[in-house]
This record gives sequence, C-alpha cells and structure tokens, in this order.
Amino acid sequence: MILLPSAVVLALFGSDMITWWTAGNIEPGEGFMVVIALGMVAHGGWSVAANLLMATNSHSGFAVVLLALTPLNALLIYLGAAAAGLSGAGVALAVAEAACLSAALYAFHATPQKRMPFSTIVPAPGR
Repeated sequence: MILLPSAVVLALFGSDMITWWTAGNIEPGEGFMVVIALGMVAHGGWSVAANLLMATNSHSGFAVVLLALTPLNALLIYLGAAAAGLSGAGVALAVAEAACLSAALYAFHATPQKRMPFSTIVPAPGR
C-alpha cells in the first residue's frame, strides 16, 4: 500500500519530472512510466514476500525459482529493448517483476508441510 501513491505519481507525472530533471536530455514516454510504475509495485510485493519467506525459513524453494528467473528476465529485458527501445525494456521489466511476484506468492502460500517447522531451528551456540 505504501508504493501505490508513489506509483500513481510516477505514472502520472514521472515523464515530466524526468524531462525537467535531465534538462530535456531524457524524455521517457508516459506509457513507459506507467509500466515502470507497475513494475515498481510488483517488485515491492515480491521483495516483501521474500523477506517473509526468509523470516519463516521457507525461502529455499523461492530462491531456486528466483535464481532461474534472473537470467531469463535479463534476456527478456534485453530482447524487449532491442525490439522496442526503452518502452520494450519497460514492458519486459514489468513482466519480469510480475513473474517474480507470482513465484514469491506461490512460495508464500505453499502448504505448511512444505515449510521447515520452527522446532528444527537450532539456536546458536551459547544461547
């Protein structure tokens, strides 16, 4: 919920803000800013879910999926940029972030039997 107001501002005014900030040297399209804002929200969602997975010591399955998605996402963004420039890279980035969010949510909602029980967590020596 914290990212939603920022995403709305970025989607509505981000293009003008970047054009002003760079003195007109970079002029991203409004469509690009919308997909970047969507990607930003998806990234915020999966990073929070990943932290919750780590906190419950049930992140190993997600880590494997994220490791597989990373080079695939980089290739997708490269191909998007090659095909359609900045807009293509933005769309590919938003899709990549959505894929990571889907993987994190799937891992987060895994059945409790797939998670490590808290009783198997061993305290550090001397504690």
